[in-house]
Amino acid sequence: MSYSFTGCLVLQVAVVTFLCFEYALTDTIKLSIMIQLKLHFKYLKLSVQELIANAKDEFCMENELESWSVCQYDIPFVYLQKQSKRVIDHYNYIIQVASETELIFNKCVLFSFISMSFVICLAMLRISNMQQVNTEHLEFLFYIIAPLIVFFVDCYFTQEVITENEAFAYSFYEIDFIGTHLAFQKCLILCIARAQRLVSFTIGKFVPLTMVATITIVKASFSYYTLLKSRNKD
Repeated sequence: MSYSFTGCLVLQVAVVTFLCFEYALTDTIKLSIMIQLKLHFKYLKLSVQELIANAKDEFCMENELESWSVCQYDIPFVYLQKQSKRVIDHYNYIIQVASETELIFNKCVLFSFISMSFVICLAMLRISNMQQVNTEHLEFLFYIIAPLIVFFVDCYFTQEVITENEAFAYSFYEIDFIGTHLAFQKCLILCIARAQRLVSFTIGKFVPLTMVATITIVKASFSYYTLLKSRNKD
């Protein structure tokens, strides 16, 4: 069958544009969400560290008092409770956003994982069958490295969100609660228990999406490659 140059060019441009737009749009949206989640967890951590100071400032402002004249044990529980509730409400909202993100994108990550494994496998198989080193080697190396970089960026920012979430959970232990209201100390225990609910991101609900996932893709691709190589020899 003969095809015109113009027809092939239009078809290839349309397909490449659609695929690039689809992958770029999906990855960009998820990457933007991950960056926002990371920044929010950092903000929450700072809010926890400054919780008592913020309650003290609010108490002094409403009662027209000087900050230096008020100690921690002078701060009423209602102000400490208000700051704690503000942090926990914000945390619950962020956890909900993270859960929705996982629900929406976990199948996309699974598809990327499977497709990249096969693409890398076929590229390795093609390189191994080449007799001489030429520019085609560089093209297939690009096919191997480029998808891994994109997937690595996704794994990196996902790991950053998980790390910041864990740091937020431990930030409650750094509060200088000595001398504060007894009810606030009990409230602090509840906040610590509530913060143990950590976010998680997976590859299609099968395995966690972490930095190790990039190595898993390479291992899976090499397994497919050795299988195809052995079948070709048979």
